[in-house]
Amino acid sequence: MIGESTLGMNWATYWLLDTAAVNLVPLSRVHGPARSIVAQWNKRFHGLSRDDCVDRTMSLFESGDIFLELAGRIVPAPNRHLIDRGMHYGRPTHDGLFYGLTAQGGSKWERLTDPDWRRFYNLTRSGDELTLEAADKDLVHRALRTYLLEERLKVMGLSPEETTLAPWQPVYWKQLPSGERVRLQYEPVPHGDELTLAMQDQLKADSSYFRQWYRDPFATSAGVV
Repeated sequence: MIGESTLGMNWATYWLLDTAAVNLVPLSRVHGPARSIVAQWNKRFHGLSRDDCVDRTMSLFESGDIFLELAGRIVPAPNRHLIDRGMHYGRPTHDGLFYGLTAQGGSKWERLTDPDWRRFYNLTRSGDELTLEAADKDLVHRALRTYLLEERLKVMGLSPEETTLAPWQPVYWKQLPSGERVRLQYEPVPHGDELTLAMQDQLKADSSYFRQWYRDPFATSAGVV
């Protein structure tokens, strides 16, 4: 499993890069019981022992593909002991050691996965407020409609607040010339308010569109990740 290779990168190394493609990853969630890791990340296990996982993480840092962060600050010179301690499974994540992709690591991930950033959207929820960002105005509204239908939510009160972003940062390591942001308050759809067949078909098509925003380079040789 570990020996599978695509474009010169094996599955385990790809797993570490791919897992951090959108958000920083707590090291305490990288290694542990295989079933727990699979369930948490919804992809097959990387296949590394804990020692190998520590070594691979250290190697990615030394090659400039990832950075490490502790308590919100970059760790300039991590060592193997620090990484091993941070990889203790089940450790609380709020004060733990995180890793993320550098611009170089992100570029390597992009070469493998060929992402379509027009299919990507970034969403956060806080209380009854929702913020969604996407590549342009049409896409931000399409993504918003898709998400609200999936979650059975509706816009509450005034019309959404819209903002043009220039530049736009879809993920922490990537910057694009522009994007759009929409912010709104939401509430649950009343019970019994069902989707029509046409709405269900549109939701299925839109969900598929956004879900397939990058390709899995190991899908053919290794099955669904």
